[in-house]
Amino acid sequence: EEAKDAGDAKCAEELEKIEGGTEEEDGATKEEEVAADDEEGVAEHGRLFVRNLPFSATEADLQAHFRKFGMISEVHLPMDSATRRSKGYAYIHFSLGEHAVRAMAA
Repeated sequence: EEAKDAGDAKCAEELEKIEGGTEEEDGATKEEEVAADDEEGVAEHGRLFVRNLPFSATEADLQAHFRKFGMISEVHLPMDSATRRSKGYAYIHFSLGEHAVRAMAA
């Protein structure tokens, strides 16, 4: 029974780390570490993945919205061939990675 209690305690501890964003040794939470990794990746390639867009969204709409963060080299908005509407997500590729990071932070 002691082994079961120890296992339950370990499981609860792991769950708390996942759900609560407990602090690591350096004081950063898991969420902050993931955000920093995401930011670094975005800065490297300058591309953002944007989801939950309205199906009526157009490339021109996305250009107009994201242009304030920096020069955009490409907007890719996949379309559903059956409905001829957007699939609700897009890729925004900025000329400079720092512009993508700025957009992601907004």
